[in-house]
Amino acid sequence: MNCKPGDLAVITMAAGVARANIGRLVEVLYPVGPDLERGPCWRVRMVGRKGVTIQGVYRQEGNAYDCALRPVSGLPDEERTFTTHQEPTHV
Repeated sequence: MNCKPGDLAVITMAAGVARANIGRLVEVLYPVGPDLERGPCWRVRMVGRKGVTIQGVYRQEGNAYDCALRPVSGLPDEERTFTTHQEPTHV
């Protein structure tokens, strides 16, 4: 997985109107369970202003797929197990 609880991460992928969240910083809170097709998913909290969901609702917290997040914790890449997946996040 890319992230763990407590990490700060950058949103790297999103769908629809939620693309406005790409590049935004989030705090990774806790796992919300894996999606059999899309992989692990996290509950995240936007840093700063609210983010927009794929439904067009503005919220401070939402869910994001692990594959759509890049941690900024400073841990070297070789010490992480990265997942790859083309499905977007739905923060």
